[in-house]
Amino acid sequence: MRTVRLLLAVLLPALAATLGLVVTTAGPAAACSCVGGDVRQFARWADVVFTGFVAEADDREQKVVYTFEVERVYDGEASATERVVTGNQGSACGLPGLQPGRRYAVYAGATDAGVLSMSSCGGTRAAGPGYVDRIERNLGAGTTPAVTTPAGDRPEARDDARDTVDDAGTRWWVLVVAGTAGAVIVGGLAAGAVRTRRRA
Repeated sequence: MRTVRLLLAVLLPALAATLGLVVTTAGPAAACSCVGGDVRQFARWADVVFTGFVAEADDREQKVVYTFEVERVYDGEASATERVVTGNQGSACGLPGLQPGRRYAVYAGATDAGVLSMSSCGGTRAAGPGYVDRIERNLGAGTTPAVTTPAGDRPEARDDARDTVDDAGTRWWVLVVAGTAGAVIVGGLAAGAVRTRRRA
């Protein structure tokens, strides 16, 4: 899976911001910072890329589970209906507030059990006609979604999928903590180097 790439997407901006190369915070110290990217970069980070309409938003503890009616699949595999989990705080790189009935371009990673997850650093955004054209210029015309029942909707998989959704929601907190720790470590090293140069 591409968890390592998602981890880098959180770690790298924290390190760069500490060194004064990039500053992309959105508020206080807890704000989420992301590495920028284009359609192809976001697609490389993701396991599946699709456009679709939000049918339902289930706000749970520390996470939101969105149900999408998938319109077009541009990378990976997706069924006609897919659930995607994300953190419920924007400061923790989550994507709360997606609007039911609105179309989005979704770049999602997949766990071993097939549960999809996304973050604000992964490229997911509202998909107007202009942005859909940009996706198709980079990734092709896409395909229609599969008509098979998503794994999480099959009776024998529901319990496992529910546990995996909880694990996937927790993963974003791990990424944010790791990014913050990286920033603190590099900040300490940079401050130490400055003091050493001043003494010299």
